[in-house]
Amino acid sequence: MKWLKNTWHTLLWLGLTAVFGFIMVCAAIYIYLAPPIPPVEVLKDVKLQTPLRIYSADNQLLAEIGEQRRTPIQFDEIPELYVKALLAIEDHRFETHPGVDPLRFGSAVLDFVTTGDLGAGGSTLTQQVARSFFLNRDKTFTRKFTEIILAFRMEQVLTKAEIFELYSNQMYLGHRAYGAQAAAQVYYGRDLSELTLPQLATIAGLHQLPSAANPLSFPQRSLARRNVVLSRMHSLGFITREAYEDARSAPITAQRSTNRMAISAPYVAEMARQEMVALFGDDVINEGYKVYTTVRADYQQWAHDAVVDGLLDYSQRHGYIGPEGQHELPEDHALVDTDLYQSIVNRYGFFGGLEPALIIDVHDDGALAWGRYNGYIEIPLERLAWARERRTIDTFGPRIEHPSDVVAVGDVVRLKREGESDWRFTQIPRAQSAFVVLDPNDGAIVSLVGGFDYFLSSYNRVTQAARQPGSNFKPFVYAAALDRGYSASTLINDAPFVVEDSTLEGLWRPRNSGDRYLGYIPMREGLYRSINVASVRLLNDIGVGYAANYVSRFGLNPSSIQRNLGMVLGNSTHTPLEIARGYSVFANGGYLVNPYLIDRVEDANGNIVYESPRVRVCAECEPGTPGVAERVISPQTHFIMTHMMRDTIQRGTATAARSLNRSDIGGKTGTTNNAVDAWFSGFSPHLTGVSWMGFDNSTTLGFNEFGGRAALPVWMNFMSKALADKPVAVWPQPQGIVQARIDPTTGRLAPPGSSNAVFEIFQADRVPTEASQPSSPNMPGLFGGGAPANGSDSNNDGLDQLF
Repeated sequence: MKWLKNTWHTLLWLGLTAVFGFIMVCAAIYIYLAPPIPPVEVLKDVKLQTPLRIYSADNQLLAEIGEQRRTPIQFDEIPELYVKALLAIEDHRFETHPGVDPLRFGSAVLDFVTTGDLGAGGSTLTQQVARSFFLNRDKTFTRKFTEIILAFRMEQVLTKAEIFELYSNQMYLGHRAYGAQAAAQVYYGRDLSELTLPQLATIAGLHQLPSAANPLSFPQRSLARRNVVLSRMHSLGFITREAYEDARSAPITAQRSTNRMAISAPYVAEMARQEMVALFGDDVINEGYKVYTTVRADYQQWAHDAVVDGLLDYSQRHGYIGPEGQHELPEDHALVDTDLYQSIVNRYGFFGGLEPALIIDVHDDGALAWGRYNGYIEIPLERLAWARERRTIDTFGPRIEHPSDVVAVGDVVRLKREGESDWRFTQIPRAQSAFVVLDPNDGAIVSLVGGFDYFLSSYNRVTQAARQPGSNFKPFVYAAALDRGYSASTLINDAPFVVEDSTLEGLWRPRNSGDRYLGYIPMREGLYRSINVASVRLLNDIGVGYAANYVSRFGLNPSSIQRNLGMVLGNSTHTPLEIARGYSVFANGGYLVNPYLIDRVEDANGNIVYESPRVRVCAECEPGTPGVAERVISPQTHFIMTHMMRDTIQRGTATAARSLNRSDIGGKTGTTNNAVDAWFSGFSPHLTGVSWMGFDNSTTLGFNEFGGRAALPVWMNFMSKALADKPVAVWPQPQGIVQARIDPTTGRLAPPGSSNAVFEIFQADRVPTEASQPSSPNMPGLFGGGAPANGSDSNNDGLDQLF
């Protein structure tokens, strides 16, 4: 028995020695590791990497920009079923252990002893949070012991709810989604609180397998993983048998959204991002800032739709370019699974709201296509009728008699939904467009579209494309003439002439469209009919230097203005945003405002950290009052100019806009040489809008593509919606404005009984004092005689050189 007693003493001694040794080793490791271990107290106020979020003026999300897509939520916002799902699959003793689960830790140690693998299977939620915030994923003893020490410390400093909240918000769950709330939005397009049990279990299962069990990339693996989560929940008593069976039988419902955002505003988002980087530095995209823009969500969507429709209409006027792709299908393709069709259309992006579709059958009445997002789509013959082959910009192939004249099996084409079952056969346009709308009373950008589709071309034509505005520039010069002593009835001689100008490379002969000339015409008519030669004569009379200085009042860059007679025809270059700023002077009563996009910026805690400086129109305020816009043209000049510019719509080059049935809108068309640029800039007291269309490489838009045909429809499409709830609000008549009855052929007072007399408005000191004579063989004008010629309603703004 003595040997047994000695053996027991030996074993006891060895055991105590081992325990003491283990304690000493742990103490040594702790002493070695503790000093560099970061303080876990920082997790009390941790700033999670959160994307920059950009909102409309009415608080609709326009964009998220950042390396990690994350929407932090508080513990009391997390659904109870999600808490149970996550605990079931990750750490079901979370509520009772002190940061390390002894049973799981012991199991992990045993695995290491038997296999030599220092895995992560024993990590609790607390340990995973510690590793995520402070450590890396290296499989080393040092890292593991540091993780354990941090976990113990965290449990002393943080509550269980705080630890769970950190875990739910921090972890990567695939497709750039970090945290449960972001995952719910990415995979289901809803908040976490709105998800069903199977959906919550799917997200819970992603924590260990964010890529391998991703419901979008690997739906079958995701289904299996989700069912493991549900099984664990049931075995732990977290859900009933009935709930388990129902959830287990549910399909995987995660899907990619066909829309990047509910409102299409990527050009707006990029402008806001650039401004934020300039204000706060490059890290701004990860610090949770919220940017509230001046853009109205409904206006923005209307503007986007107007640009797309305008470009599609233009593109269809110039013929069908052909399919985007051609794929050979097996003869029995109609009998095979539609996965073949889907695999083909998935290679083509979703641009401008145009769905890529594969032609799978052509018959006498039309064609059958497979759309990327909508499956089978029937295209009737009448939808193909426009699609004559484009040979050049203005020449086409034969008329369409049969669907096979347009499409063939295997073609990839573009379709645009225009009703529940109505689809427009179309194509991605090669031309581009820009459209911007300002609130003229303070310069707020309420909508902005920089091109057909940002993801095809990020070039923002509203702010970056300096193009010749053509006759869009004329109102600025006509305003200068009014301030030089002219009136709306002053006669200008619209007759050919040649001028020597070194800045125009010698002798220059301005021309009207079709070489048609009108003789003496009132200044009003010269503007609303966009008469080139009359406008050049007007500029020549008031002086180029004076006019160049004057037009800079409208906010146009003085260095861009060409100081020659071609200025009035728009030979300088300006962006659509510059032109919109200038036209806002006409819209708001004569004041210069500054366009701005960002209203305010809030940090991650909701504190306002920036508000854009702005000036606002205030007719009653004293000049020079801080925050008040500067008056740049007189009330009288403003009133006469808007009166004349309303005639552009009522009887000039933009008469199509009369369909809006408003008396408070005015504007001006513009078309440059060879129809390279088409413009319409228009306004009401409520809004200023500028529409441009052209090619980025400055090639021609084609025959008859004037501003009134190419650009005006975009403006009309938008304004028909945006002004629908706005009252007609004509500009008030200022003091010093009077009305007189005149003879438009002479510019003088009309004699009693005159049959062609019209009423005209004047500044009081510029009313004609002489009456018109019964007949005048030569009408006195600004530039001498000249017989009247046939009129022209074209707004072609060509410049011809004579060498």
